[in-house]
Amino acid sequence: MKAAMARGKLPGNPGLRERRPEAIRAVSVARDRLYLDELITSAQLWLPTVRRMRPQHSRDDVVRVLNTKGHSWTIERCAAPCTGWCSSASPSRS
Repeated sequence: MKAAMARGKLPGNPGLRERRPEAIRAVSVARDRLYLDELITSAQLWLPTVRRMRPQHSRDDVVRVLNTKGHSWTIERCAAPCTGWCSSASPSRS
C-alpha cells in the first residue's frame, strides 16, 4: 500500500471513494451475504438455546444465556435473526 501511495495511488476501493451507488450496493450485498453465511453456519451452536427459550423468555434473557456460553451477542444482533426463528421455524436462505 505504501508503494502504491508513493506512486500517487489512493488506497481503498475507487467506487466507494467516489460514492458510486453500484459500488456501495455491491459492498453492502457482499457484507450482508457474509453475515448471513456466518450466522447460518453457526446456527447449530446457538439456535437450540434460542428455540428452547423463546418466546417464553425475553431477548435480554436469551442474549444473557448465549453470552454465558461463550457467544458474543447483543440485543440488536438477536433481534434480526430472532424475528422469524425464535418460535419453531428453522433458518432458511431466500
